[in-house]
Amino acid sequence: EHEYVELVFSADLLRVMKAYAIEYCLATNFNLFLSTNDMLTAFSWLLKRHLSGQHNWNMSMVVNLRGKGGVDAFSMLEDEAGAAGVFGNGITNVVANLSVPMDSALADLPDGPFFTPKDVAVAAVTIREALSTEMPDLSERVAWSRTGKAKIRPSGSSFATTSWQQFPLWDISFASNSTLAGFHGHPSQALPTGESFTSVIVPRKGGSCSVNVLAPVGKAEKARKIHQQLCTAFSEWNVKRER
Repeated sequence: EHEYVELVFSADLLRVMKAYAIEYCLATNFNLFLSTNDMLTAFSWLLKRHLSGQHNWNMSMVVNLRGKGGVDAFSMLEDEAGAAGVFGNGITNVVANLSVPMDSALADLPDGPFFTPKDVAVAAVTIREALSTEMPDLSERVAWSRTGKAKIRPSGSSFATTSWQQFPLWDISFASNSTLAGFHGHPSQALPTGESFTSVIVPRKGGSCSVNVLAPVGKAEKARKIHQQLCTAFSEWNVKRER
């Protein structure tokens, strides 16, 4: 049995997490841009690793193909009546691999700390590197898919996540002949059985957002505790920074 656990990040906390990411990049000479979404995805990745006990699992991130990979036509098709737009999503995935489980030496203590702001930043860097490497290959993936084939790289065991923060609404047509430009879907992995830890990042009013995790009922409270401890750790870092 599972339940959705809603873990809220205020707008102020998101700004602190972004500031931490910037300082971490400067300190480590990492020359790619770390987004707030990278930090939130990293948090959900480490959370799932800790709740599941699968400390070496990767993170599989859903990527929107509209506007990427040469598939702009997904939102520009015209039917016989001249109406623009099609119904459906064009998506693929990018997998990030983090070989080091966690930085915190106290990660196995029952009451934490479970992982640290630095752990989140390290995971976020891995996510950004994966996206920067894989995104230029999207047009190649689409070309393979249009031939009815799939070009899927081995990814090992992965958690799944997506973000609704940058998925726009589109004009749609329910005409029977509307298609996704001949794009053929190929599931990258079987549907999960047993425990599941899928998640989605959901925007909220006022610039805040939440990470909604589908977690086993028995682990929901621990997820809330980990979230609260990490929020406190980021806030304490910010207080020290402003002194």
